[in-house]
Amino acid sequence: MEWVEAFESKVEVKLPESSKKAKDIIEKIKDNWKGTFLDGGKIIKEGLRTKKLFDLLTELGDKQGYKVYSRLSDEFRSIPGNDKFVNREWMYDLCWYREDETFQYGLKSLDLAVESEWRNNRGGDKYGAIKYDFQKLLVANMGLCLMVFKVTEEGRKSLSTYFEQVYEIYEGHKSNILFVAFSQRGKTFYYSYLSPKGKDV
Repeated sequence: MEWVEAFESKVEVKLPESSKKAKDIIEKIKDNWKGTFLDGGKIIKEGLRTKKLFDLLTELGDKQGYKVYSRLSDEFRSIPGNDKFVNREWMYDLCWYREDETFQYGLKSLDLAVESEWRNNRGGDKYGAIKYDFQKLLVANMGLCLMVFKVTEEGRKSLSTYFEQVYEIYEGHKSNILFVAFSQRGKTFYYSYLSPKGKDV
C-alpha cells in the first residue's frame, strides 16, 4: 500500500473515478483539519477527536442525502423532528444508509461503514485493536468502508502488510476501503485505498 500525505505530498490523489465518496471524505477532513483536529499545534484528544470526526462525517452524509447512524453531538440531536440521524452505533461506529420509504426497516443500501480506533494494543498485539476493527469492515458487502486510526510511520508500514494480506485472503465480497491514518508527529494525516481491482493509491 502506498500512503499519501494529505497536505504536502506532491502525489496526486489516485482514487478511482467511481469513488467520489472517498474523495469527498478526504477533502472534508483536509478542509477542517486545523480548526477541528488540531489544538495548539497538537492533534486533539481521543474522545473529542471521535466526536469531531463523526460530526464531520454525519454532516457530509446528510448533505449527500443519506440517513446516518452515529454517536452524535448535541448539534445534530437538537434538530426538531429530524429522523435522518440516529444517535447510536449500528453494526459499525458510523454508517450512511438509505431506506425504502414505503415500509419500516426496509434497508436499501449501506453506502459507508466507518470504524475508528485510536488505541492500538489488543491482546498483546501492538496493533491488535486496529486489526480487530478492520476485520469488521471486511464483511460490509456494498458501498465504501473507512478505517480511521492513529499510528507512527512504522505502524503504517506494518499495518499495510497486514491490510493487504487479509484483504487478499478474504473470500467474501470485497468492498472498497479508504484508510485515514492520523500522525501525531507530523500533525497531519495520510490516506491509502484498497479496492477489489487492486491498489489504487
